[in-house]
Amino acid sequence: MKEKKLPPKREEFSSSVENFIGGNLGNEGEDMKKNLETELDERFNPLKDKISYFIDKFTALNNEVKEINRRTLENAEKSLKMMEERIRQLKTNK
Repeated sequence: MKEKKLPPKREEFSSSVENFIGGNLGNEGEDMKKNLETELDERFNPLKDKISYFIDKFTALNNEVKEINRRTLENAEKSLKMMEERIRQLKTNK
């Protein structure tokens, strides 16, 4: 299976572009840098929001699963105690 290349992290991309622009264009590079940073923020922020949304959803689901597992274990322990008690009663009634 072909491995997909991930885009560079925003900070890495921004700093490499900053170095390129700053080194080659001087003062004009500052305006370009600001414009580029704005464009990067506009592109990356929606992704960060979506990722945060899915992390929150996953966390909520994970917490629900933990609660279900806790209740299931509690019920299983109660059932086991009831069975043990019933076995004791059957043994004493013989």
